[in-house]
Amino acid sequence: MPIDRARTSAAAILRRGLAAAALGLLSGCMSAEDRSTNEAKVAEARQAAGMREPLVKPLSRAEAEAFFVGKTRLVTAANRGVQVSYMAADGSVYLWFPGNPVVLRGTWTFEESGAYRPYAGRPVSETSICFTYGPGNVNAFDGQRGGTRCVPGAALATMSAERADGDVFGLSRRTEVPFVLPPERTTLTGLRKRAGAL
Repeated sequence: MPIDRARTSAAAILRRGLAAAALGLLSGCMSAEDRSTNEAKVAEARQAAGMREPLVKPLSRAEAEAFFVGKTRLVTAANRGVQVSYMAADGSVYLWFPGNPVVLRGTWTFEESGAYRPYAGRPVSETSICFTYGPGNVNAFDGQRGGTRCVPGAALATMSAERADGDVFGLSRRTEVPFVLPPERTTLTGLRKRAGAL
C-alpha cells in the first residue's frame, strides 16, 4: 500500500508541476483580445492538475495596516483555544496567550516579500507581519525561544476570528492579564464580559 500512495503522490506532484509550467507559458505577453482565452486555458490547466484558487489573496501593505494596526484581535491558536493580540501604531504588540498570567510584549514590522504562486503563475508580492518577542519567551507553536517570526498577512488575517478598534482590554497599559485565558474557544464579547470591560 505505501508504494501505491507514493506513486499516487508522485503523479499528483507531476500533474501540478506540468500545470505550473503551463501556467507560466500561458501567462506571457498577450493582446487584450486573447486575455479571456488565456484565462479559460489557465482555469482548465488548474482544474486538470487538481489545483484550486487560493482561499485568500495576499494583502497589500495598505490592506494589512487597515486590518491589523490599532486593532484588538481574537486569534485562533491551533488547539490552544484563542489568544488576544493588540498591535499599536508605534510598532508595539501585546499578546494575551492561553495559560499565561502576564501580557507578552514585543514589536512588529511589515516586510514586503514575494514568492511564486501557482494560482497566479508568477511571483506575487505580499505583506508579512514580523513579530519579535524577548529571548525569554517561547513560541508555543514551534518551541523556539525569542527571535523574529514573520507570517504572511493574509494567513494571519484568516486566523483572526474577530477584531475590534483600539486596545479593548488595555493590554498596552498592564503587565498582568485580566484573567488567565483557558484553552477553549470564546468571543471578544465573552471575554469583555468576563473582564468587566463591557
